[in-house]
Amino acid sequence: MKRVVTAFAGIAAALTFTIAAAGTAAADNFSLRTYSSTKGGYGTAFVTMSGDTYRVRVCDSGPADGYRVVVRLTKSAFQYTAHAAGGSGTCGGFGDGDTNGWLPSPQVGTYTFEVCLRNGAGGMDFNCNKMNFYFQG
Repeated sequence: MKRVVTAFAGIAAALTFTIAAAGTAAADNFSLRTYSSTKGGYGTAFVTMSGDTYRVRVCDSGPADGYRVVVRLTKSAFQYTAHAAGGSGTCGGFGDGDTNGWLPSPQVGTYTFEVCLRNGAGGMDFNCNKMNFYFQG
C-alpha cells in the first residue's frame, strides 16, 4: 500500500508540473456568439491574448440580414472596436498581433468582451452577448 501511495504522489506531482508549465506558454482564447437575427444572421467574435500580443476577430455569419456585427474589447478606459458586415462569414478586426496603438501589449487584469448585431454603422446594438475575463499575463 505504501508503494502505491508513493507512486501516485509522484505521478500527481509530475502531472501538476506539466499542467503548470503548459499554462505559462499558452495563450488565453475566448469566443462569443450573438443571438440570431430574425433573418438567421448572427455574429461571432474571438479574442486571443498572450504575453505580448492580442488578436481580435469578428465575423458576420449566416445569411445576409442587413445587420453588421460589432465587437468590443474593453479594459478600464481603453476600448478596441471592430465591425464586420456582409453575412456569409465576412470577417474584420486584426489577427496579425498588431496592437494598433490600443494597448502596447496585453495588460494583466479584467477585460470585458462583447459582441452585438447592429442596425447600420451608427445604429443601435441588439442581440448582444458579453463576458468578463481575467488575463494573467
